[in-house]
Amino acid sequence: MTRRLLALILLLLASFSSSIAQDPSDNTLTVDASQSLGTISPYVYGSNMNLYTIIPAALMEEAQALGLRYMRFGGGDTDILDLRNNIIDLFVLQARAVGAEPALSVRLLGGTPEKAAEIVRYANITKGYGIKYWSIGNEPNLFVALMDVETYTTTDLNTQWRAIAEAMLEVDPEIIFVGPLDAQGNDWMIDFLRANGDLLGYVAIHRYPYPGFGAGSGADTDSLRDINDEWDTSIPNLRALIRDITGRDIPIAVTEINSKTRPTASARPPPSTRSITPSGWAMCSVASSATKSKSSPIGTCKAAPTGAGVC
Repeated sequence: MTRRLLALILLLLASFSSSIAQDPSDNTLTVDASQSLGTISPYVYGSNMNLYTIIPAALMEEAQALGLRYMRFGGGDTDILDLRNNIIDLFVLQARAVGAEPALSVRLLGGTPEKAAEIVRYANITKGYGIKYWSIGNEPNLFVALMDVETYTTTDLNTQWRAIAEAMLEVDPEIIFVGPLDAQGNDWMIDFLRANGDLLGYVAIHRYPYPGFGAGSGADTDSLRDINDEWDTSIPNLRALIRDITGRDIPIAVTEINSKTRPTASARPPPSTRSITPSGWAMCSVASSATKSKSSPIGTCKAAPTGAGVC
């Protein structure tokens, strides 16, 4: 049973509903607007930010026109560098300027409870920013593969995450934790929910169905349609897993999503089938998940340097 649930967690979102029909012969998308499937959270319109994606002043008007409602400062840099006060100031300034809710990530690998508490104190007490959404670390199940550490186990994650979280809550008990930011939503979820589910406001997962480099790294139209069908079972099973372990319904947040991991603006399918871009697929997937699960997931595309759409 556990193996089955873990496999299903890999498939994050719900698929297109029956009210959306795709005709592969002419690449048209038909939507029955008379059917209501529920309310979609405004946070679906979000983007990830880091040290290399600060909005240039010359592009601020264009950024404001995007209609972003959620901006997360995190990703791979989270566990390399501690957040600096001036970066926090600039990020919050830009997020508020475009009308988005700012969310911050503090360091897990190499981080300490004391440093994380200092960051919360600076942001929410000293500066009074009132940042609600916080995460600790980024994709800890990839630390060994990507962060040059010999070992990192679920025990390490669960113990260190909780110590940091409790120190942050002592400074501001109103903050909301979004975690565990597990790459592809598998491997670590069950143990993490058992150890720290009581502190979570959102269960956060990332989804990249295709690798970004090497042979077979591209995502074409047909394959993206195919994995939508699989997602019909993933969210209900993840939701059931959350309820079974924690005894409550915790909303699901999708804080990174794209068709593949490589940071490019478009995983371009062959010209004859070029009807679904990665950003468009991600938008529809998160929106479908929001309506089917009757929750308000935080959905953010991993923005590409050359400007992939945000969802």
